Amino acid sequence: MSDHQSSEELNKILKKEVIKGANLIYKNGWAISPNLDPFWLAFLGGGEGVEYRNKNGKEMSLNKGVDDYICYMFRKDDFMRLKKLIKSWDLGLYNLRDQIWEECLSGHLEGFFILSSSTLALQIEGVLKEANKQISFHNRTKKGFGPLCTSFLTYVINEFNYEVNGIAEVLTKSFKENLQFVVKGTHKIIDESIFNSKINRHYIAHGNIISSSETLSLKAFILLDLIHFFLKLLIGR
Repeated sequence: MSDHQSSEELNKILKKEVIKGANLIYKNGWAISPNLDPFWLAFLGGGEGVEYRNKNGKEMSLNKGVDDYICYMFRKDDFMRLKKLIKSWDLGLYNLRDQIWEECLSGHLEGFFILSSSTLALQIEGVLKEANKQISFHNRTKKGFGPLCTSFLTYVINEFNYEVNGIAEVLTKSFKENLQFVVKGTHKIIDESIFNSKINRHYIAHGNIISSSETLSLKAFILLDLIHFFLKLLIGR
């Protein structure tokens, strides 16, 4: 086998593992942000059958292991990756909220996860209201976060309605399902334990949240990053 063929084969394997890793964390309730390192995804994708253990050596479930791995990768090197992610938000409607992002980051770093996850979840509505002034995806006579969020999701799907596959398909699915859950009425959800692992604006806004976690807070940051990604594509055209 030539060096060229070896390189092509390696690229195919890595691409396959990245997609597997993206699917794994997507099924764990994470948004798939373009700022997630593909090598992290490849590591997770190639880790079938791997036992995840905590710092005391106790075996963890696959879901817990995946969450802890992602949190660790964003936590290492003094939270460099998370700080870099927030710094990359260069849209004006995000820059208006720089103080909010800084305070949420400080809260996350200090372990005040109720503060960060709650505040970030509520900012999704403000971001979309500002975006609507620029790209007009929603009829403002229809009040409330639900119609606003649904209109945005429909607009994005219609604007990028070409067929996608691979990592782009997982990214798009994670965007759709996370936004649909953000806006979902709490009365439609039987198992309330899901609110410990996924962001729901209604659950938070109506004062139901009494605990949070590093995972939930980080998921809120990454969902806002994915929203920024799509808004930048739309506004920048």
